[in-house]
This record gives sequence, C-alpha cells and structure tokens, in this order.
Amino acid sequence: MDKKLYNTLRDNFKKYLEPPVPKRLKNKFRSLDNAGKELLVSSLMKNHFLNTPKAYFETYEGQRDYQSHLLSRLDSYREKYISWLDNAKALDGSKILEIGCGSGCSTVALAEQGAQVTAIDINENSLKTAIDRCKAYKLDVSIQKANAIDAVKMYSKQQFDFILFFAVLEHMTINERKIVMKATWDMLPEGGLWVISNTPNRLWYYDSHSSLLPFFHWLPDDIAFLYGVNSPLDYYRRLLSPGDDNAREEFIREGRGVSFHEFDLFMAPLDSLKIISCLPLYLRKKNILRDLIWRLMTEYKYESFLAKVGPHIHKGFYQPYLELIIQKE
Repeated sequence: MDKKLYNTLRDNFKKYLEPPVPKRLKNKFRSLDNAGKELLVSSLMKNHFLNTPKAYFETYEGQRDYQSHLLSRLDSYREKYISWLDNAKALDGSKILEIGCGSGCSTVALAEQGAQVTAIDINENSLKTAIDRCKAYKLDVSIQKANAIDAVKMYSKQQFDFILFFAVLEHMTINERKIVMKATWDMLPEGGLWVISNTPNRLWYYDSHSSLLPFFHWLPDDIAFLYGVNSPLDYYRRLLSPGDDNAREEFIREGRGVSFHEFDLFMAPLDSLKIISCLPLYLRKKNILRDLIWRLMTEYKYESFLAKVGPHIHKGFYQPYLELIIQKE
C-alpha cells in the first residue's frame, strides 16, 4: 500500500481506535496564542530544522514532519499517554523526572496537567526548542542539559512520583542502561512509578523504528551494522557509511531495541517487578474495536507465540514496543 494512502487511512480511523480523553484532563489542554505559535515556529526553524532545504517542506513527508513537531506529537501524547499515566497515578501535583525530553512535546502534555516536571536531554538544539515550547504554552518547567547518567547524580537526593523514559532507553549503550536503570529504580520511593514508553522491543520480528528490516533486532551488532545497508531508508544507509569513524557509535545510538532481559538484569528479578499497566493492553481493553483488529493481525499471532514460549513473563514484554508502568514496592 502506498505510504501516503496508509497514513491517510490511519489518521482518518484514528478517532475510532483511541479511547476518549476524560473531560477533566481535556479541560487542561492549553492552546497557543499567535505570539506563542510564532515563538514555536521560529524555534523549530532555528533548531530542529536548521539547514533543512526549503524544498523539503514542499513534499508530503516534509509537511508531515513539520506538522508532527509543531502540533501532532503533542496531540498524540495528550490522546494516548496522559490518560494512561493519570489512570495509574494522578498527574496533577505529581513530581516527574523526564529523562530524554526531546523538543518538549511530552513535557508540555505532562506540565499542563499540573505536574511538576523536571526534564533533561543531551541535545542542545532539542532543549532550546523544549524551552521555547514551554514558554509558548506559558508553562513553568525545569529543563536542564544532561545525559541520563548526569541526571542520576544531579537528582539522586530528590524524590519523584514518576521517572519517565519516553523513546530514550534504546538510544543508550548497554553499559549506560545498566547504570541508569538500576540508579533510577533505586531513586524511586515506595509507590513511585517507573515508566518506559515508545521503545522498540528487541524480541520483535520487524524493526519499524530504524532500519525497516525484518529480524533486524535479532542480529548481533557486527552483522546488523553490515546488513543495515539494505535498509530502504536513505538516511539509515548513509548513517552506516564505512568511511565514517563515528558510524558505529551512531548506529548503536539509533537504537536496536530493549527487552525484558535488561529489566531482569539491571533493575530487579523479573518476577518481583510489579507491572501495573501496559499501554497497548490498556488501550485494547478500553476499545473493543481496537482489540478485534489486533486479533486479526499477524502481530497478535506472534504475541501469542511469545506468550506460549515464556508464559511466566508479563505480556507487556511481548508487544512491538515496550510501554510499561512499573510500581516500586
């Protein structure tokens, strides 16, 4: 199916698949005034889209990319993640450490609900946009430049109700995950929530995150690095240029997925972790149509196969992406 047609169909049917956001949460969504929109547009052009050719914005993909960073990603966080998180623990008044805030879409979605958000990221351009985005929405958020290991040191004496990893763990090296997962888990007080979301599952049979290649997550790094040149994505093939000394590190940073093994090794024995919610399972339970469609897909058959092989492991670890809320006991 043509990608443009697929995206159009997905967008048109999205309203039937997403559960409605509770009114008490929806009433807290903030809108941009003209000055705020001008600030955000200017920040995106100076930071995220710096050196992007003008012709790119005239393409379908370019417009989609621009709208995603302007408004669509924020809408997605509001529609999917806010209800899910708030269902586990009220966001209003909660103290949140967001590790890897990017350009601040998720940060705004959390802060406008009344959460006290401390957000960190290592990318300076992303941080500039995150700061401007929060200003545009008139939100007071603490945003700092730091990597995850720095954050552990900076905030080790503070207590948070949530520690969030939105699309970030897969971009860390194994040693970084080992340090950060254990340290952030230890930081949480009893009853605190450790959240991972939008992180590709290493066990999944298809890499929809980076290379768009089947069985890519399963390959050893050395083989995957060589095989990645078969990706249909131009930027990914360029990433793996053999003449680039930084290509290997960039390849690792692009993400090869995370699985239940890191949790078992770095946080606590898997059977002792109290997983209180998984986003895909939560959404299917809320929407019968979504659940019925899932049961007709190949992905459901694969999930069922994994569950038969490892019936003692939570089904949240058998989804295409890891999206889990784990409570500290």
